[in-house]
Amino acid sequence: MTARPRLLAGVTIPIVFALLFLVLPLQALAGGLLARLIGFAAAYLVARWMASRRRVGPAQLGWVRPSVRSIMLGWVVGGLLVATVAVVMAGAGWYSWSWSGAWSNLFGALTFAAAVGLYEEALFRSLWFGGLEPALGTWLTLAISALLFGFLHSFNPGATIVSSASVALSGGLLLGAAFVARRDLWFVAAIHAAWNGLLGGVLGMPVSGNDPTDALLTAEERGPDLWTGGAFGPEASLITIAVVGGAGAWFIWKAHTSGMVTPPPWREPATRSPEH
Repeated sequence: MTARPRLLAGVTIPIVFALLFLVLPLQALAGGLLARLIGFAAAYLVARWMASRRRVGPAQLGWVRPSVRSIMLGWVVGGLLVATVAVVMAGAGWYSWSWSGAWSNLFGALTFAAAVGLYEEALFRSLWFGGLEPALGTWLTLAISALLFGFLHSFNPGATIVSSASVALSGGLLLGAAFVARRDLWFVAAIHAAWNGLLGGVLGMPVSGNDPTDALLTAEERGPDLWTGGAFGPEASLITIAVVGGAGAWFIWKAHTSGMVTPPPWREPATRSPEH
């Protein structure tokens, strides 16, 4: 029997927060990598339950079959965004790098970034949209997910109002719109992983307020905080809002033309999504 949209939406929020806080004790017991992989597996089980309640396949919630092409495309998109932000900051003289050559730590940094990307995207994209989209419509669900993504980053070291707004307008908007446009969790997780892994593990720049240790390069920041992000890192930068937010706007346009947009139930849809 199909679950009522409002009922499913009502249980989605506590489920997402429960899985979010599940990582804290697990991290103390099993380490950050394993804790997030367990959280990702738990999110998959919840996604299957949500799909059954909505009487759709898991693919409708982003759990399509992973493909090398899709994952690599996500890494290319994330890598291009990181490179663009870094080149602009370097060109302005606000960042410089020196070689540290910590090759032995690179695999661990990229693996952890991949686990974080999978875990967070399973929560904030697959489960969030899976539970709330039928009740709120695509665009309101996207806006709330971006705001929540920014708000949760306000608890990170060095966070400010500017950093939280930047994370919402850049990462939250981009990842949510990319998910709506492609409905491919692996693609969106790869963008997220590429951003975190390359920014911290390769370029040695702070990631959401967390200073990387033993990155491939050592970064030196000497520009204005509004443009470099200061202690929080480039995610709190106006440059990132422009670059990543611009990419997010492009994905919103792609989503609009994808035919996968669900209107809110209180409006008569011009075009019905495949689920309806």
